[in-house]
Amino acid sequence: MTSERARVTPEGGATEPLAPALRDDLAEARVQRMWQRIDHTPARRSGVLLALATAAVVVLALLGMTRWLAPSGSGQLVLASGNVPAVLAAEERAEAPHFEDGSQITLQKGARVEVLRNDARSFVTALRRGDVTFDVKPGGSRHWIIEAGELSVEVVGTRFRVERQPEATRVSVEHGIVLVRGERVRGGVVRLTAGQSFSLAAPSAVVAPSAASAPRAPSAPRAPSAPRAPSAPASAPAPATTSSLAPVVAGEPVVAVEPVAHHLAEADEARRRGDTAGAVRHFEAAWTRAPRGDTRRGLAALSLARLMVSGNPAKTATTLRSSLADMPSALREDAQARLVEAESRAGNGAGARQAAEEYRRLFPSGQRRSEVERWSEP
Repeated sequence: MTSERARVTPEGGATEPLAPALRDDLAEARVQRMWQRIDHTPARRSGVLLALATAAVVVLALLGMTRWLAPSGSGQLVLASGNVPAVLAAEERAEAPHFEDGSQITLQKGARVEVLRNDARSFVTALRRGDVTFDVKPGGSRHWIIEAGELSVEVVGTRFRVERQPEATRVSVEHGIVLVRGERVRGGVVRLTAGQSFSLAAPSAVVAPSAASAPRAPSAPRAPSAPRAPSAPASAPAPATTSSLAPVVAGEPVVAVEPVAHHLAEADEARRRGDTAGAVRHFEAAWTRAPRGDTRRGLAALSLARLMVSGNPAKTATTLRSSLADMPSALREDAQARLVEAESRAGNGAGARQAAEEYRRLFPSGQRRSEVERWSEP
């Protein structure tokens, strides 16, 4: 059941300030009633009639602006109540606001979530404190990202829980798949599936170096008499996060990272540094290693396309064409549009027109229709 008690504020630039005022003050039904009154008012003087007609035109123009600014036009995700969220907080009791796409966020008492980005492609939030369960509707068009201190959780559709407490941050997955990233995560990223969890201790809660330097072992409880592995030399620097890097399910350790995830994480880091060549190298490695049918192969291909389309359009087109079947549904339109551009830049007019025709078939009302038409012109 949707809770309307969750505090939603327009802070943080989640939407244009004018949009909510227009939506509230100029609902379509109200404009219709205003128009009917104008239409049936006897014209006592031509000046009065002209003034009323002008007012009607202004009202209708504002209504058009309302539709243009409203979330449905801008692609913002809105609550079931129609509000655009900027801050969700459960100050006195647990809250569970629903979103129009069927997703839901359940905040335990004391939790606070702030919206950092909200558009047709991404919904990015920051969990400032507390215990929050995210139930993201599968197959949605938006990529959800939850920033929780040192950890970043990425998901398309699943149900998972993030607990941010002073001593540690914990991510646990009920169903679906999430990627948890962070500088102190071994390999930069860990992949969690249903029933798995991951905890990262706060820096102040990390164990002493003498204990942290021991070789990693499954985090299942060990008997006090279990033999201890020899510690590293006192001069060797100890990892700061050993105690928090062993997600466990049913007593078995989760593999912290595998090659595809590692290369994707390294590519993202290279892009943040401005190292385009490094990003291309790691995205190519991820694309090569990911098996067909793995959506990460499609993600790597589209990332490569964005970096290479102007410098090597022929290779970009080849990479995209061989990866369309692996593309996440939320990125399929972008990939098809980028393929049209790549074929056109490579001088393959027939290929560009073929890709454009496929785009029109798949996305008859696509957001990138004008761009596709421009790149596929003879």
